[in-house]
Amino acid sequence: MKIRATLKSFLVAFPSILLFNVLRSLQNLDPMPIRILPKHVANQIAAGEVVERPASIIKELVENSIDSGAKSITVKMLSSGISRITVLDDGIGMDAGDLEMSIKRHATSKLNTLTDLDHIASLGFRGEALASIASVSKLVITSRKKASNTANKIEVHGGTLVSKINPAAGNYGTFVSVSELFYNTPARKKFLKSMATEMRHIKMALLRLAISNPYISFQLFRNDKLIFSFKAGELEECRNRFAFLVGEEFLNNSIYFEGGTKNADVFGWISRPTVSGSTAAHQMRFINSRYVRDRMVDMAVRLGFRDIMFGNRLPPYLIYLSISPSFMDVNVHPSKEEVRFANPDEIRDLIKRSIQKALSLDGFENQLQSQSFNVGLLQKSTPKSYDIAKDRQHNEALTKGNTELLIDPLKSARPETKAGQLSEGLAEKDLINQQGPLDLGAAIGQVHDIFIISQNPNGIIIVDMHAAHERINYEQLKMEWEENKKIASQITLVPLIIKVSEEEAETIEKTRPQLELLGFEMIRCGENRIAVHSYPLLLKEKNLEEMFSPVNSDLPILNNLERFEEEIEKTLANLACKSSLKAYDKISVKAMNALLRRIENTKNSGYCSHGRPVWRFMSISELDKIFMRGR
Repeated sequence: MKIRATLKSFLVAFPSILLFNVLRSLQNLDPMPIRILPKHVANQIAAGEVVERPASIIKELVENSIDSGAKSITVKMLSSGISRITVLDDGIGMDAGDLEMSIKRHATSKLNTLTDLDHIASLGFRGEALASIASVSKLVITSRKKASNTANKIEVHGGTLVSKINPAAGNYGTFVSVSELFYNTPARKKFLKSMATEMRHIKMALLRLAISNPYISFQLFRNDKLIFSFKAGELEECRNRFAFLVGEEFLNNSIYFEGGTKNADVFGWISRPTVSGSTAAHQMRFINSRYVRDRMVDMAVRLGFRDIMFGNRLPPYLIYLSISPSFMDVNVHPSKEEVRFANPDEIRDLIKRSIQKALSLDGFENQLQSQSFNVGLLQKSTPKSYDIAKDRQHNEALTKGNTELLIDPLKSARPETKAGQLSEGLAEKDLINQQGPLDLGAAIGQVHDIFIISQNPNGIIIVDMHAAHERINYEQLKMEWEENKKIASQITLVPLIIKVSEEEAETIEKTRPQLELLGFEMIRCGENRIAVHSYPLLLKEKNLEEMFSPVNSDLPILNNLERFEEEIEKTLANLACKSSLKAYDKISVKAMNALLRRIENTKNSGYCSHGRPVWRFMSISELDKIFMRGR
C-alpha cells in the first residue's frame, strides 16, 4: 500500500517536475543574438503552415490548376501521396519566365497592389504554395502554353534548383510531380498518420474542390487504380458529386433552395429533416467557390431548420454563397478556410430565409418522391407517379358515395378552429366544395392506437397521429404568438393543485410572468405544490397533470424560460408536443379524417417539430410487388 501511494504521488507530481526541469534548462541557456534565418530554414518553417500533409499539397496544386482555367484535372499518387503525387491539367500553362518565378516565395500573378487584397476572386493569391512544397520535397514542373510548340521543365529538390529550365515534351497545360515528401525533414514525416487516414484526407480535399467546380472534370488515381472520376457538367453536377460523398439517396431526398440580396446570392440543396445526425464532412459550404468552415453559416442553417427541428444535429447540406469580394476577407487563415464578412447579419438572414422558404414549399408531391416518406423507395423501387387530376376525381366520387367515412357532421374545421378540437371535423358541404386533392386520402382506422391508416388512389398512407397533431398545434401556437405575443388560456373552475419538486416550484414562482404569456397562471401554495388557475387552451387537464408530474423530472418548458425570448420557438414546440394526442389515444374515424384534412393544410406538414416524418406512403405497385401479384 505504501509503494502504491508513493507511486501515485509521483505520477501526480510528474507533469510539474517535468515543467520545472524544462524551465530551468531554458534559464541556463546562453543568450543568442537575433539574426535573419537562412533561406532554406525560413522556407521549411513557412512550409509548416502550407504543407501539413499530402492532402495539403493536392489542395494547393489543384487550386492553381483551377485558377489557370483548366477544364480537366487528373491527380495520381503512390502510397497515399507520401512517395509521389502528380497533378495534370489543361490550363493556360506557363512560359519559361513564369516557370522560373513560380517557385519563388511571394511570387504571384493574382495581385499587384495592396488594394487587390480587397477584391480577391482567385483561390490562390499569396504566392507561397510552390516554394513551400519545393522546400520539403523533390518538385518537378513541366508546363506549356497553348500557343507554344514546346514545354519547359524545372526541377527543385529541398528548395534548391537542381538544373536550369530546359525544353521538354508535353501537352499544353501544366504537369506537377511531388515526390519523397518530407525526405529532408524526417521529424515532420513521422507525424503523418496511417496510409488509410492520409488517403481519406486526400479524397476529401479533392472532393471539395470537385463539388465546388462542376464545369471541370476530375479524376483521382491511387497506385494506378481509379478512385473516382467526374465528368464536366452543369449546375446539377454539384449535387451528383455531393451524393457520391453522402450517398445516392441524397438525389431524391434533398430540397433545392435559393435566395438573394443586393450584395449576395445563395443556392444549394438541403436534405429533408428526417435525415439527421450527419457528420460535419456531410455539411459543406462554399463561398465564391472556396470551401470554408464558418460558424455563422452553420448557425444560419440551424435557424433555417428551427421550425422543424430543434436539436443540435442537422441533416446533410450543400450551400453555395456568392458575394462581392469587397464584402469579405479570405486572408485570415493559413489554409484560407475561414472568412470574415463585412455584413454577417445580412448573410445569416439570407441563408435562414432561403432555407425556411424551401422547406415550407416542400409539399406532398415532392415528398412522395423522397425516401423519407416513400416506403417503396426505401426498398429501391419506383412508385407510380402521383396523378393529381385522377386523385381529385376519385375523391369527388368518395365524397358523393360515402360521406360517412370522411365527414364529421358536428362542425366545420375552419382555420379559426382551435387545433386541439379534432372531434370537430369537416362539414359535408365544406368537404364537397374543397378544392384540390385530398392528399392523405380517407382514413380506414388506427393501428395499435398509434398510427392512422388511410388510402388514396395511388396507395396507402401511414400517419403518426401524435406527430401530425403536434405539427398542427405548433403552427397554431406560433400564429397566436406572432399575432398577440401571448397564448390563449382557459380558466379552471376550481384551482388544480399539482405536486412538483421544490426546485421546480421555485422556478415556477420565479418565472410567473413568462408562464402567464404562455397561458399558465400558477401560484405556489406550499413547498412542493402549485395551484393552477389557468392553462393554455390547447391543453387538457390530463396533459397538464402529466406535464408537471413528479415522474417527469425534466421539464423542457421550465428549462427554456431562462432564455425566454431566444428560445420561444423551442418552448412553443414543447408545449405543442404536450398538448397533442398521445400513443394509445383512441379517436373515431371522423376525427381521423379531420386530422388528415387539417395536416394537409398546415405549413411544414411533413414533419413534427423534432424533424420526424408525419406520414409514409406505399404505392399500389409496391404492394403488388410485395405480394407478387401479376407473376
